[in-house]
Amino acid sequence: MAEKYRCLICGCIYDPEKGDPAQGVPPGTPCARLPKDYRCPRCFAYVTAGGRKPYQKIQSEPHKSA
Repeated sequence: MAEKYRCLICGCIYDPEKGDPAQGVPPGTPCARLPKDYRCPRCFAYVTAGGRKPYQKIQSEPHKSA
């Protein structure tokens, strides 16, 4: 499972497994490979807003067995 990222501005989740076809980002594109002009689909913040990336890696939760 690929690591997911959360926009620090609005909380929108970027899932590399899904990509963002609406913006021309194919499935399988890691966050580090997003185009420099990529914008959050919810709040429209640029990936390189203010010279920093507004996306933060989401820490995966440990699986709990039943």
